[in-house]
Amino acid sequence: MVRVTRTLDRLGEQMRTQEAGYTALQANLNQMLDTLRDGVMLFTADRRAVMVSDAVAYFLGAPLNQDHEKLVGMRLEEIFAPDSVLGEAVLEAFAEGAR
Repeated sequence: MVRVTRTLDRLGEQMRTQEAGYTALQANLNQMLDTLRDGVMLFTADRRAVMVSDAVAYFLGAPLNQDHEKLVGMRLEEIFAPDSVLGEAVLEAFAEGAR
């Protein structure tokens, strides 16, 4: 029983260490995105935004009080209207990348 407890404690510590590393990495990425003048968006394989820089929100015409985080979780097609020139180009680029 003592051995199991020690193993669980060790695994818990490893998980806390990894979580702290992930949190620090996420904070660094968010800070980097916030200071970039260029627009940067990261998407999952199912085309959902997971990171969006302030420059993208500004470019897309988000009100100044609207946080770029509102775009996180949205699908590509919700952010870029497929019937617009920009949306058509972005969707085509994603389709080309998937091939």
